[in-house]
Amino acid sequence: MMRPRTALLWNVLFGVSLAVLTYFAYEAIRIGATNDISGLLWAAGIVLFVGFFRFATPLVAARDFVRKNPNALGPVTQTVSSSGVRIHGELGEGTSPWKTYQRVRETRSLFLLYPLSNYSIIIPKRCFSSPDEIERYRQIIRRYCPGTLELKN
Repeated sequence: MMRPRTALLWNVLFGVSLAVLTYFAYEAIRIGATNDISGLLWAAGIVLFVGFFRFATPLVAARDFVRKNPNALGPVTQTVSSSGVRIHGELGEGTSPWKTYQRVRETRSLFLLYPLSNYSIIIPKRCFSSPDEIERYRQIIRRYCPGTLELKN
């Protein structure tokens, strides 16, 4: 979930990009299609439009998914073994072999397992009972996951 300050920033950026795009469209119409600057204004407007939707669309889709499926963020149990990852939750369960994960990335507070390039399974580090358990999890990933690894230590 977005923090209020981040949400405000996104709303401001959206408003500014919309205003700039509107201005570019107005100027392009006012100047006429034969002027060189018109093409430049349209190109800049399209770049802003595409750039905004490139970064904002996943955020909006994720927020919409969570709003429509509030139970999707419920607690789950993940079990790792040499054969893969088993996830069991309130809505169902599934097993994935290690070869499913194209990439595993570790951040300061999360492990992200990517079965697809734009989708990840999120494992918060707060779910581990100790730093030793986190290190053990890293060792299992290093040993069995054939994908790209971006782990700490």
